Amino acid sequence: MKTSVRFLLFCFLFATNLYAQNGVSAEIFFSLSYQGFLKEDVQEMPKQVTYFVSGNNSKQVVQTSVSTMTVIANADSVFLANLNDVDDDRTALVYDREDIENSLSAFRIKIKKRNETKKISGYLCQKYDISITNLESKEKMKDEVFVTEQLGGENANFFLYKELKGFILWSQKTQGNEIVTMQAKRVVKKDFPVETFLIPEEYTITTYKDQVKQDD
Repeated sequence: MKTSVRFLLFCFLFATNLYAQNGVSAEIFFSLSYQGFLKEDVQEMPKQVTYFVSGNNSKQVVQTSVSTMTVIANADSVFLANLNDVDDDRTALVYDREDIENSLSAFRIKIKKRNETKKISGYLCQKYDISITNLESKEKMKDEVFVTEQLGGENANFFLYKELKGFILWSQKTQGNEIVTMQAKRVVKKDFPVETFLIPEEYTITTYKDQVKQDD
């Protein structure tokens, strides 16, 4: 998969709704669509995403044709775990506060509020335009988002969009001719057991710091 696709997927997986605000408990179903990509790239990319949010815990489940990827996060401890399940090989890559802050330093992000609102899945949303620049590769991406504060989300966008308050229900990321659109289709308020937001025992855990050492 070429570099630009990886950059788009990186921003998609980590820029949206990684943390939830106290009081929110819901399952949110998103659809995904793609424009301008090679057919073989699209086949590897997710078509739907499900979010589970409860208090300051969140879980994001992304399914592709070959794997299931899950991101678990907690705003209180500033903790993030990227879980991958490929052919029953289950691994968890864990980021702590320092890892997340170091990752943020790799991007320049500008956010501009627009004079446009609309309802998505029954929730009033405010539009923002966002520009993202990878300072190392110089790759740039535009992200148009609609954000609602009716689902909470004071810390909902900590990883990349930490200045943005609220929960993203619609996003369209553009890089060159390639476009990824994500839209909330259904919001179901419900409670979850504590285990929903924990790393399962069958996953092999590696810290991000250890992973970096192995790559050096």
